[in-house]
Amino acid sequence: MDDDEKKDMCPICKTDRYLSPDMTFLVNPECYHKICGSCVDRIFSLGPAQCPYEGCDKILRKNKFKTQIFDDVGVEKEVDIRKRVFNVFNKSLTDFDGNLDAYNRYLEEVEDIVYNLDNGIDVAKTEERLRTYEELNKQLIMANMERNKQDLENFEQRQKFEKEMKLKKRMLERQIEEEERANREWAKKEIVNQLTSSTDAEEVIASVKKTVKLKKS
Repeated sequence: MDDDEKKDMCPICKTDRYLSPDMTFLVNPECYHKICGSCVDRIFSLGPAQCPYEGCDKILRKNKFKTQIFDDVGVEKEVDIRKRVFNVFNKSLTDFDGNLDAYNRYLEEVEDIVYNLDNGIDVAKTEERLRTYEELNKQLIMANMERNKQDLENFEQRQKFEKEMKLKKRMLERQIEEEERANREWAKKEIVNQLTSSTDAEEVIASVKKTVKLKKS
């Protein structure tokens, strides 16, 4: 069996996505072993149970399972870790009064924590480091979360405003095009109508053009 076939098959019940196209894979952040939704319901509905993967001793809970977003479980794990760490280490350059060197050292510390957790290096010590920082900086973390939330809301409002302005601009351009087309059609008909009672074509055309210009104004 090649890697593509393994990717679309539940390692526990061997159900294939080709035969069950609605099948979804779930992962638990405790170990990131992927299991199909049916196996999760069957194994964990009665309460916490050991991961069914051979050699994995993690005790898993059903409410901790989440839909696998990325095909590569390694990417899934790193994204979750980064999200979790960045929710705690959420300072920006402004928190360092523009001191770029201090900010870069801070970012290096954050990357060390992410790397250790992602690669299983000194996990207990790194988790304690994360908890200690969170405990000592609760007020700052909450303030930065609120600031980031406000920044996001402001960004979304700007995006919404720009989208509305673009829409209004397109509507206005379309309206102008329609008015131009209507004026051209009116001018043609008016020239023909006036030429039936006048022999001076140049005078008729000039008069119609003047009227069109006034309508535009």
